[in-house]
Amino acid sequence: MKDLLLNMLLAITIAGSMISCNGENPDEQQKEYSFMFAENPVMVSSAGGEFTAMLISDVEYTPTSRTDWITDVTAQAADIISFKVAANPSETSRDGKIAFLIQGTEDIHELTVRQAASAGGLKTGKESVEFEVTGGEEEITVSSPANWEISGHPDWVTATKKNSSALVISTDVNYSGVTQNGEVSISTATEKVTIKVSQKNDNSIFAGASTPMGRRFAYNTGDLVNIVTTDRSYSPTEGVDVLEIKYTSKVSGSVLPYYAYIFEVKIDGDVTIAATSRNDDDSEIKATSEEVTGLQTVRDQLAAIKTSRGKEVYGGVNGDFFLGSSDISAESANNLLQGVMYKRGVCLKDSFHDKHCTVFAIMKDGTARILTQSAYQNVKSDIQEAIGGRQEVLTSGAVTTAKASSKTDPRTAIGVSADRNKVIILVMDGRKESHSNGADYSELGRILKAMGAYNGINLDGGGSSTFAVNSSAGFELRNEPRSKKDGAITERAVVNGLAIIQK
Repeated sequence: MKDLLLNMLLAITIAGSMISCNGENPDEQQKEYSFMFAENPVMVSSAGGEFTAMLISDVEYTPTSRTDWITDVTAQAADIISFKVAANPSETSRDGKIAFLIQGTEDIHELTVRQAASAGGLKTGKESVEFEVTGGEEEITVSSPANWEISGHPDWVTATKKNSSALVISTDVNYSGVTQNGEVSISTATEKVTIKVSQKNDNSIFAGASTPMGRRFAYNTGDLVNIVTTDRSYSPTEGVDVLEIKYTSKVSGSVLPYYAYIFEVKIDGDVTIAATSRNDDDSEIKATSEEVTGLQTVRDQLAAIKTSRGKEVYGGVNGDFFLGSSDISAESANNLLQGVMYKRGVCLKDSFHDKHCTVFAIMKDGTARILTQSAYQNVKSDIQEAIGGRQEVLTSGAVTTAKASSKTDPRTAIGVSADRNKVIILVMDGRKESHSNGADYSELGRILKAMGAYNGINLDGGGSSTFAVNSSAGFELRNEPRSKKDGAITERAVVNGLAIIQK
């Protein structure tokens, strides 16, 4: 039996040698090419990225990834391929495959790509950060083998990805009146970490203000405010905030009281601002003094616009200066507006009284603008609503140094934020020393800037200054308009105003 097995093996060996010598072995014909890898496996880092592999080949081939975390496999030359590798989120190494199909055959060769384990996953340099009441900024290191993004934070925190290895967290002044606590979350596809954020509270820096809006007013106006006597804030609707604040100031050299009324209107939401006129009738606005321009109180103009347009009106103020009011000698001017006026995209008056005239406008794209006369000429075809104003009190964030002739008169002013999506409307009471003592132009500018404006102008003031808010009892007069003659509270009829309305 042993001899039989030996004879069979010998026969098979001889037969194989004969086939090989005759060149008829099919396996040998299929292998008549050179193909080998310079190294196999190829080692790559845990962070991933773009890599290359070298090989020796005298035949054409097609490389294809067999692993989902290996992508973009491309032949760069006959002996080089490139490929991309995703970051390894795991703390263990992993192997992937790239297949090479040899052209003209069914042969497939495999290259192993071995990726190192993650160095520990997503990590931050700090687990918590605390800010003073005045705010600040903190840069925190982030290490991650994978791409990470900011996935959440409270609205009082600003979180920014500086680069792949750093996160910047910052806070503004804490106006809330309490210590604030929250978290900033950052995430990869497989991991999430949080950084605890807290901010101290110290009401002593807010001059006694009791509301967030009042604290912002007191803190940002600096030495303009000595002590806040009372402050009240409320929201007639989402996107509209009101502040009524009484405070003392030493700005005149003596400690005197002042009363300010503010609308803060976010016009990138569901509200906007419209120009008003008597009975919401465009024909009441005259382009020249040859006809009489109509007059009506602010509250009646607000009620008229609500009725005629069928939209909610949340409040409003008086508007442009006009010639012929009880405090102006030029009665023959028949109440002619000093500046321009637009309603619902229609220009009702296109001329200026003098070089001091300016414009507040709501543009057709929904943003707000403060315009000089030259700027107005360039954009007037894009205006939806507009009224005229007078002196610039805030220009590109800089408060004017101009002074009013008297600080005893009331004032109305309007400002627009740098992004043109927020409007600040200010009324300052005056003409009664025990109640409020008015403001000059620079003080108007300081208050507008404190509340977030970037540009601002002075509107009609004195006895015209009116601040009205829609309430359950109708349009309520919140300030104290006072005549110049006897200082009595009198709601004056004016040519136009501004209404905060539903879009």
